[in-house]
Amino acid sequence: MRRWDKNTLPIHANIGSWGATSGNDKFFGLWLMTMNSTNTELVRDFNIGTAKIGQVVLMKGLIHNTSITEMERLGNNVYLDGIFDDHETRQHIFRDWNKIPKIPYNPRNSKIKKAKDLPDDNWRLVFTPGIRNEEKFKKDCRPRTGVERENSRLKQWTLIGRIHEKAIRAFRTTGRYIVNQMIISMISTQVRALAHRIQELMQPVAIQYTLKNF
Repeated sequence: MRRWDKNTLPIHANIGSWGATSGNDKFFGLWLMTMNSTNTELVRDFNIGTAKIGQVVLMKGLIHNTSITEMERLGNNVYLDGIFDDHETRQHIFRDWNKIPKIPYNPRNSKIKKAKDLPDDNWRLVFTPGIRNEEKFKKDCRPRTGVERENSRLKQWTLIGRIHEKAIRAFRTTGRYIVNQMIISMISTQVRALAHRIQELMQPVAIQYTLKNF
């Protein structure tokens, strides 16, 4: 996700639209939704849309349109934020991808405030077994930190971090230009991530044959 505060970007800017985060904070800009590996920064698929569209709608479009070769070999779980806790998302991941949607319980618009209090007939238990054991579920979701690593790489390796500065200097920059910059950035990120992974695999493995120097 990349967004700009309403106080730092001219209202005449033509690179996105006004929207709100899950915490109802208003911002002007774009959503960048990525589907990446939990082990490396390899992005499998991504979707870009203006703030007005909203991240939930963008994510639904991403999961419905994504077709990854040999997806069955990519692990058993799909990790998402609690903002994506809805029936359609969980059902698609579970039934169409044959994966477990590791999505934490979100109590929005519900009288039930804790996952441990969900009744036995709650639809979430069908798609995400074990969601009521909050402590264990949190531990099981640790691989999701791969998303944070990928976000960090995007900031370090791509042009995305420079878009804000560009928009302030030339606020009539078009949305098409920004999207193109993001796509180029994603391609660049993937090349670097793959090169980094290949370098790791080519490193010689040291084997300890004796305890003499241990």
